Amino acid sequence: MQAALSLVLLTSAGLLTESLRNLENQKFGFETGGRVDVRVNPSFNGYSPERLFQVYQRLQERLALIPGVRSASFSLYSPMRGGAWSSGIAIEGRQGNQYSAMWDRVSPHYFETIGTPRVRGRLIDESDTPTSRRVAVVNRAFVAQYFPGQDAVGTRVQWARSDPPDWMTIVGVVGDIKHFGPGEPEEPAVYDLYSQTAQQWKRWMYPTIRGAASVGILLGQVKQRLWAIDNQLPVTQVFTMNEVVAASLDHQRFNLTLLGIFAGVALALAVVGIYGVMSYAITQRTNEIGIRVALGAQQRDVLWLILGQGLRLALVGGSLGIAAAFALTRYMSHLLFGISPRDPLTFAAIPFTLLGVALLACYVPARRAMSVDPIVALRYE
Repeated sequence: MQAALSLVLLTSAGLLTESLRNLENQKFGFETGGRVDVRVNPSFNGYSPERLFQVYQRLQERLALIPGVRSASFSLYSPMRGGAWSSGIAIEGRQGNQYSAMWDRVSPHYFETIGTPRVRGRLIDESDTPTSRRVAVVNRAFVAQYFPGQDAVGTRVQWARSDPPDWMTIVGVVGDIKHFGPGEPEEPAVYDLYSQTAQQWKRWMYPTIRGAASVGILLGQVKQRLWAIDNQLPVTQVFTMNEVVAASLDHQRFNLTLLGIFAGVALALAVVGIYGVMSYAITQRTNEIGIRVALGAQQRDVLWLILGQGLRLALVGGSLGIAAAFALTRYMSHLLFGISPRDPLTFAAIPFTLLGVALLACYVPARRAMSVDPIVALRYE
């Protein structure tokens, strides 16, 4: 029973391990090295919506002056932290269809700062001003869903319920950025320029800095530059992008750790159980072993006799465990990423691991049986 339970738990832990590895190795749509992400909310200090544009512009200029900083920008939402939502959009020239996209407002050079690749067209830069034509950048998922086999660059879109009409021209396409977590599919997204919107946008923003200096130095410099503008400026959620990605995987790591502990305990119980059964069996078969040795049985014959009995126990438990794991792991599909709940490699590797552990548990009793003195054994009651 212990062997069957340990095989079920070990199989589940193996699937979660591979799933976590797939999550860590996937493309997030942005670079993590040398990047610092913070959240600021000047409105807590009484900044009116009308002054927010000037505040964030000053912040970006000061952050760009930090020694070692290659670029600085900000956005309404930060990758991997969620919080973004979808809104209805209208596509010029199309009637009678319902479209939606996740929206974000960014500053010039935002995509260069976070390391998101340009797929087509151009990115938002300093040539886009509050008085120039409204522009937007969309992601690859937007093109795949709404412009399959077509070129979206040059098309105009606007947010639904815009009154008066507020069309934005799509000037470029970027790769998909993971906003909602590493295992979540990315939705169509539209990124517009924060300085061109007439709407009262959110009061907080996420400045992002890309630098060649060490992360610790960057973090200290960022806080100094922000507080140079206002020493009471609320600065919260200060993270490196590596920390943001690691935090997004905490739930999967917790599940794996918890299941791994249970699997380890079950495996230890299986080892103790097999060892106890084999020790008791050897005690019961001492006379038989003595007779076999007296009749010419070699030590290797005794060894294989005991190991064979132990392996039979492990095979019975393992067979029950494989059947149970095959039936139960299908309920783990919502916890897995990039791997089937009935992955053949995992279902092949774990039973061999269990057999190896069972052999080790049988080896000590088998060694004791090999050293039995036939004369003593024949006298054993």
